[in-house]
Amino acid sequence: MATILDLLMALNRGDLPPLPRPAPTMPIPLAPVGNLGPLSDDTAAAFAAQNPEPVPPRFVQPAAPDAGFVNQEVGPEPTAPAPLSRGQRIANAIAGFGAGVQGQGAQFLAQLQEPQREYQRQLERYQGRRTEALDRAERRAEREAAQANRIAEAQYERDYGIYLKRLGIRQDEASERTRQAFEVYKLDRQAAEAERKDRVLLRRQIALQIDDRIKAYRDQGADKHSEELARNDFRMALEQAGEKVPPLSAAASKANRLVQAKLQRALRLAQGGGGGSAAATRRETQDLQRRTAQAAAGVTAMEKLARQAMETTREADRVPILNQMRSMAATLQAQFPDLLEVGEHNNWAFARLKPPSAAAPQQQQQPAAQKFSKAAVNEFARKNKRAPEEVEAEIRARGGIVE
Repeated sequence: MATILDLLMALNRGDLPPLPRPAPTMPIPLAPVGNLGPLSDDTAAAFAAQNPEPVPPRFVQPAAPDAGFVNQEVGPEPTAPAPLSRGQRIANAIAGFGAGVQGQGAQFLAQLQEPQREYQRQLERYQGRRTEALDRAERRAEREAAQANRIAEAQYERDYGIYLKRLGIRQDEASERTRQAFEVYKLDRQAAEAERKDRVLLRRQIALQIDDRIKAYRDQGADKHSEELARNDFRMALEQAGEKVPPLSAAASKANRLVQAKLQRALRLAQGGGGGSAAATRRETQDLQRRTAQAAAGVTAMEKLARQAMETTREADRVPILNQMRSMAATLQAQFPDLLEVGEHNNWAFARLKPPSAAAPQQQQQPAAQKFSKAAVNEFARKNKRAPEEVEAEIRARGGIVE
């Protein structure tokens, strides 16, 4: 019997015939894969895959105002007059003394202050032009977005009509489905538009209040740090509007401490304080009076919104007014923390002037609570189709009296 070694030696000889070529390999069938759809085009799934339902267009938001357009419309910002050198100040003092001797001191002082007043007038005109240019840029962006939305809506309506015709749906059913689809789309669009308008209104209100605060800081001598300090005062409102405010720089913090010291001195003068009264200047007193008038105007505006909310019959229309009152109260609190008392009672925001201290003379009096008769309350409730008890509760919540 041949061993394995004998077989290997026999195979190693060269006189063996050649081996045949191997047979060709057959293709291996692929494994079945799911979610490939039906193999026939006659099924409903295949037809739906070949004719997908059109996707509603995305609502185009208005773009941010074009900074280049605004800068081109407004022009360069006016330059503040250069500060006087020591020699110029000495020369002006000598000339002022001579003019005072001649009885022309007031005219000479007005002449010296004219460059600064002219700069303030130019700055106010510049701020006015910039606000108008921003409004025009926002309106142009809104028109462009509205046109893009109209084009997308018309295209979506055409595509949806073609889609329904391909499905072979009856005309009445197709019209109903189209109406329902567009009702949902328009509701979403109206909600987005209302939210955008609220943001635009909030930004405009903040911008106007920041402009007033910048003027107040400039009057107090903050100069180039006025805008930075004003934006820092409205940090919370700006962050709610989606704008990030950097922290105060060291120079701005120093300027803010000087301004707050001046305001405290003026406040002690108005309240009859002992140590600060002699050091308070006439300019600080005038600034306190101006800020008090601005705070009173803000309180009046809030009371006007409160009356408007009370006269509104629908609760859905009253909610935006109450939200606007809360926003205005927060702004007034940030702008006049030393003059106003701000709070909320029964979901109604309020703001009122702080009473003067007990040792100070009564320079300002709190407005008396508004009184309403029972007949007036009943007549108001009848006209607005509301319960008299509800109207009476709202009046008392706002600090009114029903007799």
